[in-house]
Amino acid sequence: VGGVQTYTQNIKVRFLQPPPIPPPGPLIIKEVRPPQPPPPPPLRIRQQAPPLPTP
Repeated sequence: VGGVQTYTQNIKVRFLQPPPIPPPGPLIIKEVRPPQPPPPPPLRIRQQAPPLPTP
């Protein structure tokens, strides 16, 4: 007796929940700079008066 058979299957689907996000802590930003070279020596400018014209 070749009748059509129907099967019923109950399926439950569950999705995993990610863990809760921890509250943000204080935001600390540190700037890392290379050490600066020492300042250059002072610049010395010498100025001489022009020689007086001879008569």
